[in-house]
Amino acid sequence: MPANKNASYRYRLINYCLRNRARRWTVDSLVDYISERLREEFDVEGGVSERTLYGDFAVMRKHPPEGYGAPIVIKSRQVSYSDPDFSIDNVPLNNTDIGVLQEAVALLKQVAGLPHVEELLNVARKLGGASESESDPAIHIERNEQLAGLEYLRQLYDCIRTQQPVALHYRPFGAAEPLRPLVHPYLLKEYNNRWFLLGWSETEALLRIYALDRMEALRPAVAQWIPNSSLDPDTYFRDIIGVSIPEDMTVHTVRLRFSAHRAPYVLTKPLHASQKTAVLQPDGAAEVEIQVIINPELRTLLLGFGPDVEVLQPPGLRLEIAAALQQALSAY
Repeated sequence: MPANKNASYRYRLINYCLRNRARRWTVDSLVDYISERLREEFDVEGGVSERTLYGDFAVMRKHPPEGYGAPIVIKSRQVSYSDPDFSIDNVPLNNTDIGVLQEAVALLKQVAGLPHVEELLNVARKLGGASESESDPAIHIERNEQLAGLEYLRQLYDCIRTQQPVALHYRPFGAAEPLRPLVHPYLLKEYNNRWFLLGWSETEALLRIYALDRMEALRPAVAQWIPNSSLDPDTYFRDIIGVSIPEDMTVHTVRLRFSAHRAPYVLTKPLHASQKTAVLQPDGAAEVEIQVIINPELRTLLLGFGPDVEVLQPPGLRLEIAAALQQALSAY
């Protein structure tokens, strides 16, 4: 199958042309047409060569899974399908394709509440006339099907796809009465077995994170959709652990010393994508640095390491963790 996006696009252009039997296509006219479309869609200068076109023909003629089994014939430089009803869109999945699809769906089913999983499983059954494998799973994903708020996952997913604002009844922990924000939902995110909604709060005129387990009700709202014009999830969550972004969005260099017992685990499973090893000590202990915004999830993570970690910097975070540990000790 195609090795890159442009190749896949070229195959579909060739298929489109050869399906159009109202026009006679030659090697030259195909080169001109495909070159023009590549310039328009991908800014590809120089277009496509005749050699590349013949290479595409060769790939398309191959039987699945390498190609499409396309009956391309060339006579006097005129190109056509020998079967007028052929289309690469009609190539059926083989048993290997169906098996891969079923395995992927079985894996996704372990993510509680994930939209469209049951629909995907039905598609796999229809395509192959097969059912789910009854064998023991080869992969097991941690899940908690008792999480509150999972009943809203599908509805919020649909609202994101249809650009439908929602009115929430949202009760933060400790709040006597629920908040009623008008939210434009942009993204669903899972972290630590909890689901969160990232959206634009029209009520507060800012981006907000809402935990699904704190939602008491939601309904479609009559409001003009405010599109996501700047949110890139990879950028938005780049400098944090978890989902909470405090008002102070300063990125700090957090330097940590891990015991010889814990260091191998942290070195093989970094705390954050920015993690760098600063010092490897002779006894096996290690000092690492991460570049992050200090938020509740970071504090919880560090406290979870107990005596195996020492916060070296910044000083403010070191004092916070020390005070929290002292308070915990006083409970015993």
